[in-house]
Amino acid sequence: MSGTYGRQTDWLFRAAVLPPLLALLLTACAAPARRQPLRVVDSPMSLPKRMAALGMWGRTGIEAVKGTRASNFNASFRYGLTNRLELVDVLSLRYTFADDAPTVDGTAPSKISVAVRAGLTGFGASSIEGAVFWPVLQLHLRKRVSPNTYLFSVTSGHSRHATAIARHSYLFFQSVGSITQISARWAWHSSIGASNEVICGSECTRQAPWAKLGTGWSMRPAHWIEFGPSFLLEYRLRGPEPIVRPTPDQRVSQRATRPIWISGLLDLTFFW
Repeated sequence: MSGTYGRQTDWLFRAAVLPPLLALLLTACAAPARRQPLRVVDSPMSLPKRMAALGMWGRTGIEAVKGTRASNFNASFRYGLTNRLELVDVLSLRYTFADDAPTVDGTAPSKISVAVRAGLTGFGASSIEGAVFWPVLQLHLRKRVSPNTYLFSVTSGHSRHATAIARHSYLFFQSVGSITQISARWAWHSSIGASNEVICGSECTRQAPWAKLGTGWSMRPAHWIEFGPSFLLEYRLRGPEPIVRPTPDQRVSQRATRPIWISGLLDLTFFW
């Protein structure tokens, strides 16, 4: 997509643009899909070789204090290049070093699942900033604590780099987040879960980080489809005290205007 803002001209490519187009192309030429297990908690960390997954989710939310409403839609794409290496959203790769999911051939699984994702979430160009890149680096960990329950954790770093404005090192992440999730098997090919996430961006030196609490339900009625709703509560954690301490009335006002978002999401994923 492109746009002109005053004297600045930009064009951007986001990784979520291509998944629907690639899905249509791969549907015609992909090998027969390997089956995903009906038990969601038994899913492997990586897709089997030559299997693809197209995910879509819609979200709508309201800001509890001001009543502001917002909605958005996004898509994701994964393709198994090998049984351990995945193409994720076209511009990044994820490699699974160990997997504790039950194996099809009956071999002993690993004690813990470990995967790393690296690449880009988007790139573009600007008449002022030059080439622009959005790198991402993630560490995925999963541990099965029982046959029907597992703990899942993702630590990620996101950034934005412009070649014409060298304000940040390529090793510096402008946004760092951590997600912890627990999922358990429920009735009839479904699972329920709860999650906690903390995100700290470059503004954390001036503002408190965001915290997110979520709960959701997921069902896989067939090997080729998975769907489910979830709910999310987002709020800012308590930030550092200002140099000039406000009066008690001002403190109450600051707490009242702290943003709190309540959102509902619906996920839908196809496998083939």
